[in-house]
Amino acid sequence: MRKIISLLMRTVLLSLLFVMGLVVVSCDQKDNNPLIENNVEEYQGEIETADSVIVTQGNVVEHDFTRADPAPLEVSLTEQEKVMFASGYQFATGMFNQIAANTSAGNVCISPLSVQVMLGMLTNAAKDDVAQNILDKLFDSNITVDVMNSGFGKLRESLEATNCVKVPNAIWIQQGNMFNQDFIDIGSNIYQATVRNLNFRSDPQSAMDSVCQWAYDNSYGRLKSLDLDDFNCNTLMVLANLVWFASAWNMPFDTRTTNPGKFTLADGTVKNVDMMYEQEYMKYKFLDKYRVVSVPFKNNSFRMDFIVPADGYNLDEIIPDIDWSVSLQGGKKVSLTMPKFTVDYKADFKSVLSDYGLSNLFEMGAFDKITKTQFDKMLYISQMKQNAQIKVEEGGVEAVAVTVASIEYRSGSTVSFSIDRPFVFAIRDNASGSFLFMGRVNDI
Repeated sequence: MRKIISLLMRTVLLSLLFVMGLVVVSCDQKDNNPLIENNVEEYQGEIETADSVIVTQGNVVEHDFTRADPAPLEVSLTEQEKVMFASGYQFATGMFNQIAANTSAGNVCISPLSVQVMLGMLTNAAKDDVAQNILDKLFDSNITVDVMNSGFGKLRESLEATNCVKVPNAIWIQQGNMFNQDFIDIGSNIYQATVRNLNFRSDPQSAMDSVCQWAYDNSYGRLKSLDLDDFNCNTLMVLANLVWFASAWNMPFDTRTTNPGKFTLADGTVKNVDMMYEQEYMKYKFLDKYRVVSVPFKNNSFRMDFIVPADGYNLDEIIPDIDWSVSLQGGKKVSLTMPKFTVDYKADFKSVLSDYGLSNLFEMGAFDKITKTQFDKMLYISQMKQNAQIKVEEGGVEAVAVTVASIEYRSGSTVSFSIDRPFVFAIRDNASGSFLFMGRVNDI
């Protein structure tokens, strides 16, 4: 009996030592993972240490944040806020349809949410008729500014609670100017915008660098440059919204099943691309002009819908007819073959929103709640641009977009004139035209 007990104790001890050895090996392998080391070297910004950076199967989704007790997305909304979001999807699909129609060739990627949040912040600074026009276009229903602010605030908190999404905002203001504190408070408290002073007037390049650095840091190094027009001495304020998303698929694609496959372009050209394969329960729908499949992400907080034209139809002609609210069916396994892909896209929303019926947003005097000084009658949005990118791989998806709006001031029909190079000067008498002084300046 003693021999048996002794043998059992030895077996248990050896098993424990073996398990401890596996743990040590596993930790060592994780610490020496070249993917993680390379990722740290690539991005030098601030990553929240409370979250865990994981590497998923397949090519990496480098910043997929998870919690010890993850839960699906939940948003507690009032009845008016529910109406707000139910009607808001029409703006999103309308923007996409318009941009797709104006982009005859090539890929498109935008973040409607980023534009919606940007317009939400701007509504609080716009004069009454402009603000009402924004609300009508955004929601197509009787939604007030207060309901909009509350809804966007709740949505941001719920999205970020999943640890798969970040929705940071920022407001940069010209130092030395007096601004309406109510507008600044709404931006910082409801939209959680960081508010900073910059000197657009005397150092526009440094101001541009600060905005680009903010986008770089909050996108974890994904947005390395922004396609923005230069700031100038008339720039009074710059606003930015960034939407970042990363998540693993609910059932990641097995890299061993990724193989070369055929992808037929719109013009009939066939390309060889890397095709991923998965067979799993997914929701889908076959309609007359197109077919839909919805691929879930983990925790089922988010999904990615793919729409493909049916035989005999091309993509451009079906886009206006897509019913994004159609009910999908499930209950069957779907054998899904899809390509790995990356899209980078830049959009000028000043022209897009103008065509959509928001041209008064870009007229002089559209904002009367920014400074409450004589400047308000001369303020206008000089640019509103978005940079977006998405990366779809076996492990999951990472997508990021930043929308930037510059507010400038001008008096009537002005001409920009900058004395920023060697010049000649003269002091003259107006009556006779006599030159009292003349000179040349090559160096300041």
